[in-house]
Amino acid sequence: MKPRHTNPRTLLLSTRAYAVNIKWDTDGEDIEYLPERVSIPCFIDDDEIADYLSDKYGFCVFGFDIKQI
Repeated sequence: MKPRHTNPRTLLLSTRAYAVNIKWDTDGEDIEYLPERVSIPCFIDDDEIADYLSDKYGFCVFGFDIKQI
């Protein structure tokens, strides 16, 4: 599953933070399309970010940093 493309203006208005330096759990596979930075919508709470990333991209995460905007 490849990520959807979104209108940049809509994305900026609905984004409250970015997950950066994402460490994906790929079981050692080299997956080219997994991003290192993902915008987090304003309706996602901090404790829901890992689930959001997993649901959106189909892979669990080992960890990530949050960059507030």
